[in-house]
Amino acid sequence: MIQPDNRHVVIGALVLYTSELQFTRRKELIERMGKVVDIASDGEALPGLPSLDYEIGTDDARLILLPPHQIDATFALHRHVIDVNLNTVEYRMAVNCDQLRRSIAPSESLCFWPQGTTVKMKSMNKLPGCVLEVADETMTRWFDRAEIDFDARQQYLHYRHDPIAAEFGRAAISHMMQGVAGETACDRLTIEATSLGIAARLMAGLAAGGLDRDEEIASWRRRGDKQRIGRALDWIDAHITDPELSIADVATAANLSACQIGVVFKSITGKTPYSYILACRASFARDLILGTRLPLADIAYQAGFSSQAHMTTMIKRHYNTTPGAMRQA
Repeated sequence: MIQPDNRHVVIGALVLYTSELQFTRRKELIERMGKVVDIASDGEALPGLPSLDYEIGTDDARLILLPPHQIDATFALHRHVIDVNLNTVEYRMAVNCDQLRRSIAPSESLCFWPQGTTVKMKSMNKLPGCVLEVADETMTRWFDRAEIDFDARQQYLHYRHDPIAAEFGRAAISHMMQGVAGETACDRLTIEATSLGIAARLMAGLAAGGLDRDEEIASWRRRGDKQRIGRALDWIDAHITDPELSIADVATAANLSACQIGVVFKSITGKTPYSYILACRASFARDLILGTRLPLADIAYQAGFSSQAHMTTMIKRHYNTTPGAMRQA
């Protein structure tokens, strides 16, 4: 079971308290191939996606890990849903109607169902997947910043090939599975970064109107303003050890969308806000490791990491050694 830390999880502009996180084991979880999720067999639509075994969520948003599965169900979505699919899947689906249509979702693809959509689906997925469910208030904020027109906000977006979104999905799946294995607690900054990465790919696709989403993202880079990013850097430096520091905070400081800040920030600094924050925390922890005799667990907390294990991973990544070896050198 994933072991949450006692700090905050932030997805986009949402602040999600990990004390309220729901890591539940439900019968709907497919533990192995061949088991069918048939939770709407009575013909009535479920009010949204069901709770599954490995998910992070509150009343505002959920990031859900889907194991390999076969599904036969109907959902009436009360939130916006972004689905990241990793393998080619043949499926039958009806969207806001009763007629099932056969189609194929390409590997490494992204799909969007707006709030209020009724979806009936029958499919067999041989790989795990990742679903981000977002409250309307937050999604509307992202839509407004990306200047998505009203019609595009209301339309179902069929699975479109997007290998970059797939990599964000894989990162989310990998991180959540580490929590399942008990290797480390879920880190709120990692959850936020992967969620915003997935959302950014959707926003770019909708803004491009079916054209080149990468060109749309390139246009975000061209809006890069050193003065704005300077304010973001100042905010990070002032709050680097704050466990509540979020990418959404950084975006607010720069007066940018939480979905766009990663692209614009990297165009100026060469790093994403996520990478920059972790590098700064690793540097802060290094100075405490070398300059004090504080326990390593205390140093991890003071540096803003979610756990000592996470700090160790970052120290290894940036300094090619462990905190213990660093102190003994």
